[in-house]
Amino acid sequence: MTSEPATGEREVAADHLAAEEIINTIKWLGDGEKTAAIVKIPRLHSRKTRYDYEDLIQEAYSRILDGQRAWVRGVPAVPFFAGVMRSIAWEWKNELVSEEVDVGDEGALEPWSPGALEPWSAGRSPRSM
Repeated sequence: MTSEPATGEREVAADHLAAEEIINTIKWLGDGEKTAAIVKIPRLHSRKTRYDYEDLIQEAYSRILDGQRAWVRGVPAVPFFAGVMRSIAWEWKNELVSEEVDVGDEGALEPWSPGALEPWSAGRSPRSM
C-alpha cells in the first residue's frame, strides 16, 4: 500500500516525468510544437466529439498533471499530447454514441410496408406518371 508523500505530490515511477518536469517541458516547447500540441491536434480530434478543442486541451493537461496519463521519459511532447488527446476524444465519442436518444412519436409515420411509398401500388402505373 502506497501513500501520498507529505508534500502533496503523487509518487512517480523513475521512468515517468513528475508534474514539475511536465510543466517545465511544456514551457520549453518551441512555437511549432506549441501550435501542434495546443491548436492543431486538439482541433482535429475534437471534431469527433461534441466538445470544443479547448475542452480537450484542458482535459488532457488535467489527466497528465494528476497522473492519470503517465508521461514516460524520452517520449517527445507532441506525440505524447497527440496520443492523450486522441484517447480522450475516442472516449468522448464512444460516450456520445452510447447515449440513448429519446425520440417522441409526434409526426411519426405509420409503420412502413412494402410498396407504401410507390405510387403504382395504388393501381397507377409508373409509366403513366
